[in-house]
Amino acid sequence: MYLVGHVIFPLVRDIGITAIGGLTQGADPIAAAIAYTSVLYGERIDSFSVRKEKKGHGVGGWIVGGVAPGARIAIVEDVITTGDSTLLAIERAREEGLDPVKVVILADRRENCALDRIRRQVPDVSAIFTRDQLFAISGNYGL
Repeated sequence: MYLVGHVIFPLVRDIGITAIGGLTQGADPIAAAIAYTSVLYGERIDSFSVRKEKKGHGVGGWIVGGVAPGARIAIVEDVITTGDSTLLAIERAREEGLDPVKVVILADRRENCALDRIRRQVPDVSAIFTRDQLFAISGNYGL
């Protein structure tokens, strides 16, 4: 949590977002780490989740968390292969009236032109690691 928060928070701290999140479950711990880190620096960024399916009861909607329509947000993702999950999160955030202005991906597998597909929807995209970098760091142990 500490490492992820401190690596990603600097990428989003000065872009005027009020919340960060993505498709549940992969994005949830990343968004929570960034929200936690933002509070440490006195620059609160809330976290939210994008549901995979709408619920038929309660508040409903795609977004879980305290983010108001019109808010500038960032989308986070753990790993991208095709980019479909990230694109779905962007689409659903927009359906709920949110304004995705940045996407941060923890690991890009560098397949299927995923970053290009995402940049067509949100031009400001950052990937922390590529698959090859993670393999090099891990010594390729069982990966």
